[in-house]
Amino acid sequence: MLQVIEDRGGMGPSQLGAAIGRGASGFLLDGIEPGDPADGFLGDGRSLGAMYVDELGWLSGVGTNAYGQIGDGTRLTRYEFVHVDMDVAEVDAGWEFTAYRKNDGTLWVTGRNNQGQLGDGSTTDRDVPMNLTSGVSVFSTGAYHLVYVKTDGTLWGVGGNSSGALGTGNTTHATSPVQIASGVSSASAGDYLTAYVKADGTLWGMGQNSSRIFASTGAFVATPVQLASDVSRAWAGRDHILFLKTDGTLWGMGENQYGQLGDGTNTDRTSPVRIAANVLFAEAGTERSFYVRNVDTPVVAVVPENSIVAPGAPVTLQANASGEGSFEYEWFRGASGDTTQPIPGATASTYTTPALDSDARYWVRVTSFAGSTDSSTVDLTLAGPRINVDPVNQTPTAGEDLTLSVTATAAGGAALTYQWYFGDALIDGATEASLTIRSAQAFQAGSYSVVVSAGGYTRRSAPAVVSVAPAPASGGRLVNLSTRALDLEGENQLIPGFVLSGAGTKRVLIRGVGPSLTRFGVSGVLVDPRIEVKRGSATVAENDDWETNANRDDLVAVSRTLGAFSLTAGSRDSALLLDLPPGEYTVPTPGVAGATGVALVELYDADADTPTVNLVNMSNRGFVGTGDNIMIPGVVISEHGSRTLLVRAVGPRLSRFGVAGVLADPRLTIYRRVPGNPPVDEIIHTNDNWGDAANAATTAQVATQVSAFGLDAGSKDAALVVTLKPGLYTVQATGVGDSTGVALVEVYLVP
Repeated sequence: MLQVIEDRGGMGPSQLGAAIGRGASGFLLDGIEPGDPADGFLGDGRSLGAMYVDELGWLSGVGTNAYGQIGDGTRLTRYEFVHVDMDVAEVDAGWEFTAYRKNDGTLWVTGRNNQGQLGDGSTTDRDVPMNLTSGVSVFSTGAYHLVYVKTDGTLWGVGGNSSGALGTGNTTHATSPVQIASGVSSASAGDYLTAYVKADGTLWGMGQNSSRIFASTGAFVATPVQLASDVSRAWAGRDHILFLKTDGTLWGMGENQYGQLGDGTNTDRTSPVRIAANVLFAEAGTERSFYVRNVDTPVVAVVPENSIVAPGAPVTLQANASGEGSFEYEWFRGASGDTTQPIPGATASTYTTPALDSDARYWVRVTSFAGSTDSSTVDLTLAGPRINVDPVNQTPTAGEDLTLSVTATAAGGAALTYQWYFGDALIDGATEASLTIRSAQAFQAGSYSVVVSAGGYTRRSAPAVVSVAPAPASGGRLVNLSTRALDLEGENQLIPGFVLSGAGTKRVLIRGVGPSLTRFGVSGVLVDPRIEVKRGSATVAENDDWETNANRDDLVAVSRTLGAFSLTAGSRDSALLLDLPPGEYTVPTPGVAGATGVALVELYDADADTPTVNLVNMSNRGFVGTGDNIMIPGVVISEHGSRTLLVRAVGPRLSRFGVAGVLADPRLTIYRRVPGNPPVDEIIHTNDNWGDAANAATTAQVATQVSAFGLDAGSKDAALVVTLKPGLYTVQATGVGDSTGVALVEVYLVP
């Protein structure tokens, strides 16, 4: 906010830094502050001289001194300021006489006394200041009269009264002070009139009436007349009055020949006219006026305000400024008040941003003669999603899980949707803020990103690079193989197989379970399974009912040690506990008397110590049905470390071995058992057609390495090479489109 001095005397206002115009009241405008008249008060303009009070309270005078108006004890003209008195609060000068008030409230006078204006009961001039009275709070000089207000609120006057300016009801000069009124807060003497304000806010005046201020007729009015109410202060000129109302508005009335009322005309006003608002102080001169008022800095608002805007489009901002004078504009980026990012050339009331590809903030500074105003910050938020945190690069070890995640928000709280991509390929079903890759494999290494959508707009995250480190070499081994499937007759009979490699023998527990499966809710079980262990065409061992084994007690003890579920006493389940040398074995599991149904064939590594012979391959050939009748082999990798496996579900390729009724399009799904209550089996990998897999070349190479028969290029057989951590896994073989047929599921330990 700026305090502006405005001059009236030319039919309109003009701003002044310092001005004394025609008929000025005698104020030297040097650092003037409203309510502080002591600094720079000059007491002349009527007498070709000047009286001045400095900041230390010294009163000094200069100029003509024919009547002793300087008060230095001489009648000599002074061409330089001379000190007159000290401890002075303020000074005012009439025609060739001076009055001043000291800080102790005493009022002093000196100079011409032709109409008794010095108040000493005579008309004798004085060149030495005289103490007129005490207890004075306000005083003012006219041409030949003096008025003052005492601390008790009484108004007094003395001196010339030819125009009735003393309000005594007559025009007789007063050589001694006379009381004019009581309950007065301030007063001002014009040339030949007086105005005063009472404590109740009423404005009163009397004296010269040539401009019809006080009455519609008569050259003067000698009795006080009420002029206005709600007034806080008034100033009288030669023939006009200014007054300040309690709401800060300045009003004027009377002579206006020189535009001293500032209403844009030179027409005298017999009733008050409003001049200005926010006024702090004013003064009425002989034929001029001025006032000090507060001018607010510009008020500015930018449209649009905080807004959600379309990505990739510019936005035009409009600064709407109001206030006085003309305006200059300067636009900035960032938060309001931050001037570190000015926009070159952006100096108009409007600014058009570049096409926005991210959220942006702007503000504008508007400047007028009164100062500058900074607008509030305009936040432009892009419609649609905003990615706050991109997914980050990761390097898991093969077989470990990893989770990629994105943090995003949307303008206006719009709902977010997600779609993850591996390179440019959409990942089916990956529609959450996080993407978990279970049991990460080398073929899953690459670049991942997510497209976030909201409100019809999309935004793609920065790519996250996944690098899969090889699992360290370990002593992990296959310790349990199992297959659950529908065991039928002929080509559809369930025939598991396994390969032992090493030197020495391997103790194995082999079980063919049917009836005991009913305890687990399995229906349609094979009621009387029989197992045969064959090496080539030779039968190594066989069993029909498990309790008929000579080593039944050992079999029960080993089963308990290995954690295998117990077989029901008296059931027709079958089992064998054998020590076998290295080699290739099959375990046909026919139903006795041609029976068919769901069966579970299990193979356990039963060695108690570090084995010298290990399971390196398992296979299951059988019928793949639907629902509970699909084929579900399972493997357990020991706690000694991760191992790489070749897992295959073969259908079409079997026809080359003379197998009829093969599963035309097998799908391979690997599940991992997650411990819990109850435990959960979660999918970690799947494959439909082996040649479509990202690591198809590796799959073919590994098949050769482990001596597995090759798969035809372009066939619908399924296969994967995966590295798995210790734990329990199942391999579900199903037919695409619920197709059925004979399939071979194989698991090879890759050296």
